[in-house]
Order: sequence, then structure tokens, then C-alpha cells
Amino acid sequence: MRKKLLSICLLLLIAISARAQTEFTVDNFKYTVTDDVNHYVSVSQNSENAPTGAITIPSSVTYETVTYTVTSIANSGFGDNSAITGVTLPNTLTSIGDYAFWNCSSLASFSIPGSVTTIGSQVFDYCSIPTFTFEASNTAVTCNAEIPCTDHLFLYRDVDRDGALTDGNVKSLTIGANVTTIYNVPTEPGEATVPNLTTIDLSNTKVTSIGQYAFNDCSKLTTISLPNTLQTINDGAFFYCSSLASFSVPGSVTTIGSAVFDFCSIPTFTFEASNTAVTCNAVIPCTDHLFLYRDVDKEGYQLTTGAIKALTIGANVTTIYTNMFNGCTLLSSINFSEATGLTSIGDYAFINCGNYVPTEPGEATVPNLTTIDLSNTKVT
Repeated sequence: MRKKLLSICLLLLIAISARAQTEFTVDNFKYTVTDDVNHYVSVSQNSENAPTGAITIPSSVTYETVTYTVTSIANSGFGDNSAITGVTLPNTLTSIGDYAFWNCSSLASFSIPGSVTTIGSQVFDYCSIPTFTFEASNTAVTCNAEIPCTDHLFLYRDVDRDGALTDGNVKSLTIGANVTTIYNVPTEPGEATVPNLTTIDLSNTKVTSIGQYAFNDCSKLTTISLPNTLQTINDGAFFYCSSLASFSVPGSVTTIGSAVFDFCSIPTFTFEASNTAVTCNAVIPCTDHLFLYRDVDKEGYQLTTGAIKALTIGANVTTIYTNMFNGCTLLSSINFSEATGLTSIGDYAFINCGNYVPTEPGEATVPNLTTIDLSNTKVT
């Protein structure tokens, strides 16, 4: 019996000793050993002496002669601490746990180091952070939390988020050179994603794809600049961006999805020059002037709405496809003077442009035209 009791006591002592080695406190922080071999720890606040103001989480901590590397923020690690105004994270950090900063309502800014690869769920619930930054890295971060940014979001790396990345309060967005993809936003058409945005500049990025409904219902967006690395604009990407003043499709784009510009009204629209045709499944809601500087394959349907007034055809255009401008009753000007590569005008390409119906290739189909010049083209 005595031997059995001694064994039980010994086991309890071992368990207590193991726990003592697993958790320890230094100043305002509590550390939990997550890897005994590599000496990794997670960090959280010391509940008995919680940190306040702007805090800096160290990259390493020494306890009982052993130096540990801080690699993670524990679940609920700093949650419900409204006295924290700022957080500086170390570049050794790889993960931020669930609810890590929930209800840290006084945070003025937050920056995610490039070393972080995983952000847990509801990390920033009940926060309102004016400036939020994802620092540059060639490794995408998987983000399961919504970012409650109110003023400026700096996106300097790919962020894979299964849902809208930020709430509707962000006012401006900066995209960095390491970003390759603007991910899909699985919302219904008409649901706002970032409704207060007015300008987006992606021109210096390496973005190759804009996801479905990525900028859905950004009704205040007037200007967007796209990079020459862009290849795909997915369905509904600019759905209900009703204030766009102009839009230019880079020559690198090969595919435009459906409903991309639904409920938009864009005065000036340009397909930039390229030797590669773009497959366009969207109707272009151009009202004033459409600049067509490359082949656009609309698969036999109208390329643009009937509101277009003027059309310029560029040298890289070889084909005007069937039904392309069918029903453009307001079209009063077509400039073929630059169309030196044009070889074919498809059936019914300009039918119902006013009351005149074409009977022979090359005949005027827009009743308000006074002159048509195809002499520089290669129309056959």
C-alpha cells in the first residue's frame, strides 16, 4: 500500500514539474512551451499583471537558462484588453490564435509580420482599427478573421480569406508588389464588399487574377488602375461599381467573366492593344466612347449596350465579330482610320444601329455618319 501511494505521489510530482516547465511568466507576458525540442513558445498576457498602452512582444525569452523563440499568439491571448493601444509583433511569429485580440477596442493600428502564415478565426472581433498592414512576403497568409479596418488597409502580400477580408468601413486600399491574387468574395450580387473605396491602384502589383465579386457594390469607386500582369477578371468583379468614370482593360487580360460590369455606366472604356484576343463574357456598359485596340471575342453577342455614342477601332483588331454592335442605336461615330489590321466584319455586326439595316459589307450602318473610311483596313 505504501509503495502504491509513493508511486502516485511520484507521478503527481512529475505532472506538476512538467506543468511548471510548460508555462512560465516574465513581466506582463505568460509563455507556454509548444515545442520542447526546438524551444518554441506561444505568448499571452499575464492576467495578474496585464499589459497596457503600446506593447512589444519579444522574439525570444529566456527562462531558467533556456532561451525560447516566440512563434505564436495563444488563443484568446490578449483578448478583452481595451487598455492596449498598439502591438508590435516579432518576425519569428508564424501564427495568431483564435480570438487573440478580440475586444481590444483601443488598437490604433496593427501590422502582420511577413513571417505569419496563419491567422485564426475572430481574432479582431469587436475591434475598430484605423490602419491595418499585411507586411510583404512571398508566402501567402491564410486569414480566417475579418479585418475591421476603418481608414487604410495596406496589402503587401497575398491574403487567402474564405470570405470578405475586411468590413465595409475601409476607405482606402494600397496593394503591394508581392500581391498576385485578389481572392473571390463569396457574397451575393449587390452586397457591399468595400463600399467606401473611391480609388484603387493596382498598377505596380503582380496581380494576375481578380476574384469573383472582389469589388462588388463599391458604389463610390471612380478610378481603378490595373497592372499589365493581369490575366483574368472573374465574374461580377466590379458588379454595381456605379460611379466608375472610365475603365481600361490591360493587354495582358485574356478572360473577362460574366456580369463583371452589371449595373455600371462607364463613359469611357478601353481595350488596350495586344496581339492576343480577349474572351469577354460581360456586356460593356460604355456610354460615350469605346476604344477597341485588340480583338474581343464576345461569342456572337453584343459587346456593349445601346448607349454607346462613339467607337474607335485600332490597328491590332482583325475581326469585328457577329452581332458585336447590334442594337447600338445611339452610335454616331466610328473611326476606322487606325484599323490597318481589320480583315473581317461579321454578320449583323452593326445591325439595328438606328433604322438602317446593312445589305452589303462595308455599307454604312449608322445613319448619322457623314463619312466612312475603310481604306487603311484589310477588310475582305
